[in-house]
Amino acid sequence: MPGLLPSKSIKVTYNLNPPLSIPVPANLPKSNAHSYPVTISASTDKTDTLKAGNAFYRGLKKSLDAARNEVGEELTTWRDLVGKAELNKEPKKADDDDEGGEDTVGEEGQT
Repeated sequence: MPGLLPSKSIKVTYNLNPPLSIPVPANLPKSNAHSYPVTISASTDKTDTLKAGNAFYRGLKKSLDAARNEVGEELTTWRDLVGKAELNKEPKKADDDDEGGEDTVGEEGQT
């Protein structure tokens, strides 16, 4: 009967620095670290490298899916929080000097 062997792990770490103007809830960590073990089925036939490779990639896919889902949910919460704060900011005014700069270059080139 094949068992499960932990072999490797996927580690995801992030440290966010949101703008100081954004109120951060106490239950929302700015940094976090996760580890997702890649577990493969132990093969009774050590000579079948194709089966062993397939088992490894199945385990890897499961670990990547778990990492993507958990970290994705956490970062989506941050995106929503920061995005709402950014929507409430005043839009930047266009700099009038930039618009005139293109016309001036064309006039300087002519004599």
